[in-house]
Amino acid sequence: MMQAADVKGVLLTDKTGMTLGLRGLGANLNAGGVDRLAKIAAKLDPSGRLPQVVAVEGESSHILIQQRPNFTGAVVKEVISAHIPSSSENTF
Repeated sequence: MMQAADVKGVLLTDKTGMTLGLRGLGANLNAGGVDRLAKIAAKLDPSGRLPQVVAVEGESSHILIQQRPNFTGAVVKEVISAHIPSSSENTF
């Protein structure tokens, strides 16, 4: 997982929100908060047919969170965006 160029960190928690492992920017995440967000998202589809993915988007990174039966995982990805000129910039 960490070998992907845009992945900057990972965090794994157990069913109770305790940290099982982390690497990179995953150390900056709150394990209990990540677990809680995943549990709230799971309530959106009580049938549980599809695993819920929570995406938290910031200017420089995105955090993708998904809950599985025995653990919850979070992946911190760097935002790679092209420069879009503002209306005040001369593009000619």
